[in-house]
Amino acid sequence: MKKLLTNSVLFFVLWIVLNIVAHHTLSTPVLYGKYNSVTTKISKYNKFLLADSHGNSINQKDLDQLGIGNFSFDSDSYFDLLVKTNYLIEHASPDTLFITCDDHTLSKYRESWTNRQRSIHFSNYEYQKKYYRTSIFDFVYRKYIKYYLSLMDTKNSKIFKAYVESKLKGNSPTDYSNFSFGDLALEEQQKRSRERIETQYPNLESSELMAKCLDEIINLCAKNRIVLIGIKFPLSAPFIEALGANNYGADAVLKAKGIEILDLKMSMANNISLFRDQDHLNNLGSAQLPKLLLKEILLVQNSKTISGASGSNQIVQ
Repeated sequence: MKKLLTNSVLFFVLWIVLNIVAHHTLSTPVLYGKYNSVTTKISKYNKFLLADSHGNSINQKDLDQLGIGNFSFDSDSYFDLLVKTNYLIEHASPDTLFITCDDHTLSKYRESWTNRQRSIHFSNYEYQKKYYRTSIFDFVYRKYIKYYLSLMDTKNSKIFKAYVESKLKGNSPTDYSNFSFGDLALEEQQKRSRERIETQYPNLESSELMAKCLDEIINLCAKNRIVLIGIKFPLSAPFIEALGANNYGADAVLKAKGIEILDLKMSMANNISLFRDQDHLNNLGSAQLPKLLLKEILLVQNSKTISGASGSNQIVQ
């Protein structure tokens, strides 16, 4: 019995050690590193971009021209952006938030296609309970146990295996940020655009859950006197054609609240070489975006000045 107990303790200690090693060598670089590392830089900014992959495709060095910190990440939903907004309010001093209001952002697919497993790092229990009916036990497990004991989740095995194999072979991760969508034949551009639409617009029903999260972001910003500005990111012409009139109406929600929209949707449509795929900018497109963004911002500020609105909350100083 004593030997069994000793072996059990040794096994448990070894298992904990292995998980700690895996957390630092696998989980951090593969699952959480890029998502969480931005928190070390938020003190540099008081203006932030909150978006999904469309915002994440914009390089921080380009946004630095406007003094905007990029707090975006692939697959972020309005729930993820809500907990990030609250995190910024508690840990930084934001005066302006630029938030995505692209046509797809209130799609129901965003309820499950999200970063809840990552954004829990920024979240409190109240948000998890309110929007996903998470129990306190599940919240504690996912935020404080699963995060550090990544080997417990068998779904990570394939990801970790691919990462280790690429390291052993000396392969670098494929980087599409310099790829030009314009290098593809028009037929292929159209095909990929249609396939993307099928994912983003599975039906005509928008998400009530995402709408509630967006509404709470609006209220949080109003309560904390933060200027909230919507942004619609550039799309390529083939994608716009495939998109048609599809729109779940996030921009309409913001407009109804009197929130300004910086609509860049058509701004680069015919410059296909600025896109890495049908709806994401490449590095060349990212470098062009600040100039277009600044132009839109100045138009908003000038219109407010002409209409007699206060200039105390200047978006760009």
